Amino acid sequence: MLPFHAQYHHFQQMLHLLQMQLQSDRPQLQESLTAAQTYFREQILSLDPETLESADAARIYSFQVEINKQLRLLSTDLMFLQAARLSTTQRQRQQTIGERLTLLLRYCEGILGE
Repeated sequence: MLPFHAQYHHFQQMLHLLQMQLQSDRPQLQESLTAAQTYFREQILSLDPETLESADAARIYSFQVEINKQLRLLSTDLMFLQAARLSTTQRQRQQTIGERLTLLLRYCEGILGE
């Protein structure tokens, strides 16, 4: 088990919450996304990779880079969703956000070995 398994598991739960909110509670979505970004930055990126073997550390680092990038893109997607006025545009933006959340969850699964 990874030394920071619990942190990634909690982050994964935060992403699942975002998925649920995307469908039902869009006003809360920005707050939850900010919380997930802050958690990732403060609780996960601050962990010491030296506790892992070098192969694991390299793999986890590459996942972390991708997760960080996808979280930034998710913020932009959410901004576009909030600005969308047409229902078709809103649906497209929701779909893009949903796909990005699915990708983030897959990255977590890759790290957790699920």
